[in-house]
Amino acid sequence: MKRTLPLLSAACLLLLAACSTLEKPETSDIVSTIPWTAPEEHTYTLTDDDKVVGETSLSIQQEGDTLVLTQRSSDDNGNVDEASVVVDAATLKPRSATRSITDEDQREVAVSTYEASEDCDSGLVVRIEEQVFDPPDETTPEIPRRAPLCVPEHSYDNDTSLFLWRTIPFEERYLKNYTTILTGTRRKQTVRIEVIHRTSDTPAGDYDSWLVQISADGKNQRAWFSAEPDHRLIAYQNDAFTFKIKE
Repeated sequence: MKRTLPLLSAACLLLLAACSTLEKPETSDIVSTIPWTAPEEHTYTLTDDDKVVGETSLSIQQEGDTLVLTQRSSDDNGNVDEASVVVDAATLKPRSATRSITDEDQREVAVSTYEASEDCDSGLVVRIEEQVFDPPDETTPEIPRRAPLCVPEHSYDNDTSLFLWRTIPFEERYLKNYTTILTGTRRKQTVRIEVIHRTSDTPAGDYDSWLVQISADGKNQRAWFSAEPDHRLIAYQNDAFTFKIKE
């Protein structure tokens, strides 16, 4: 599926290639504490070289023993990129996900279901169905593409990244590796996450925050999370784009 908007995909940019700087690193689960109280929603401006190019919202809804983690981005041209992932409320391990990308030409939808499988060493597979609606308001998709992907241990859906990173222990020298599942490209990648230090200097202004570095393929992203108990995302930055929280 093509990436019409760079908005939600900003959190995925460094994860599109195998992690060459880490040779078969040991991975582990990284969720330590669930810091939020659902429902919750925060909105961010997305900038490119200090020019506002769009807006992104991150929202959390509770549904029984699961959470629905949703990211929605849009721009002035009417392009919309939305991902919604249902996860276990305690572990953030994924159960299902839907990703929809709409532009003036077409709408692309990927529906993913995580389920048990004896064919995978970990006992878990994600089954992905991709559909294209051309034009966007078409109700019948083109012939869908279906494909399974074995999910290794210590894995999370990549579209939960900006939520997932809030749950780590915020203390200097924290360092862990985990696996991210990119359902849109049917790939799995190793990610390293490291807490650098506490700071008040962020791209969004002065906030008491923890600076976190996320690394893969020899590239780094940076994210600033509030030092308050909810550890909300304050700002996020990669080589191309910056998210800044709106108050």
